[in-house]
Amino acid sequence: MAKRKVVRLRRQDQLYVQITVMVAIAIAIAFALLPTAITWINSFKTQSEINLSIMALPQGFEWENYVEAFLVVKENVLSSLIIAIVGALGQVLLAAVVAYIFSYCNFLGKNALFYTYISVMFIPSVLNLPTLYALTYKLDLINSVWGIWLPGWAGGQVGSMFLLRVFFQNQPKTIIEAAQIDGAGDFDLALRIVIPMTIPIFIYLFLGAVGNRYDDYLWPSLVLREDNLKMIATVLMEKSATLSESNMGAAYAMYIVAGIPLIIISGISLRFFTGVEFSSALKM
Repeated sequence: MAKRKVVRLRRQDQLYVQITVMVAIAIAIAFALLPTAITWINSFKTQSEINLSIMALPQGFEWENYVEAFLVVKENVLSSLIIAIVGALGQVLLAAVVAYIFSYCNFLGKNALFYTYISVMFIPSVLNLPTLYALTYKLDLINSVWGIWLPGWAGGQVGSMFLLRVFFQNQPKTIIEAAQIDGAGDFDLALRIVIPMTIPIFIYLFLGAVGNRYDDYLWPSLVLREDNLKMIATVLMEKSATLSESNMGAAYAMYIVAGIPLIIISGISLRFFTGVEFSSALKM
């Protein structure tokens, strides 16, 4: 067999390639961070400074903008976190149960039921809004947190289930078989062996679900109508229109304050996403 010819770049060509890649990455990062930087800069400005230019640096630091913004959104940030955490926890637990069934339980029509189940992922969620809203209204779940939790648990766990199933199926089968030989049932097998080996993916999916539910706007704005129950995305849209007339700097600060939980969640979930434990169960 003919030897494969290995193409090697010259040292100067490697340098040019590295510089090009670094410049492209730097430009992409700059474009991604530009809206956040503009929001942060304007959160320290007075109304007159913002009216002059949103791109200019502030002449001082108006910390009162953050005080006003915190007073406006503090209750809704807390309630949104509670709603998001409970909804995400139910979503991941239900996904884990279904993923375990499709991974380790054998029954007639298992594969057909699985493909039917994941077909939900191919249906745009916006197509279900009219029917889902009518069903929620008939069940008297409007203006109730159950109107957020139950639809999310019913359809939001499909993607999590699919990923969990991949992890479950790639766990060492010898450990599972040894536990079954020792008499471990499905409950013991799931609680003591399968789940502990996949803790990183559970935490990652849970934090991701919390972030998605925390900044969700469309469905919560239709269901939750009382001010103390409204999700933070709905409050931001309503309050920013009011603050923009009197203190636009506080409106910018309000977005920064509301985004702090998402920054923390993203940082924690990134730790598990880039960890060795996360990728070890995937077959590439």
